[in-house]
Amino acid sequence: MMLWLRADIGVTSNKGNVTTWQDQSPQGNNANSLSSANSPQFNPSAVNGLPSVNFNGTSNYLNMPSGFSNFNGCSIFIVTLPANVTTPGENLIDIGNNTTDVIAATLNSNLLLIQNFIP
Repeated sequence: MMLWLRADIGVTSNKGNVTTWQDQSPQGNNANSLSSANSPQFNPSAVNGLPSVNFNGTSNYLNMPSGFSNFNGCSIFIVTLPANVTTPGENLIDIGNNTTDVIAATLNSNLLLIQNFIP
């Protein structure tokens, strides 16, 4: 396992802005924010009283350590409860740097599309 991010453990925030999301795997691949303007929001009791990290779908992201831009293969598990899908085609996750292979998980209405393409 390369990365395990849990909303209930290891989230550091400042005024609700996530600054660090600590990796719970043995690898120590923490996700970090370089700008509070682009930070996702931490909600300590979002779903059934459990915490969540909320991305706005347009400009929120976290930076990963080197090695997370090109994968030869991976398994990704996402637990999500979208409020609604106002813009079909929004990515749940986007891995890549737009010059190598990109993996995107896209939510369209009630469909989850997993794509692997080279831009």
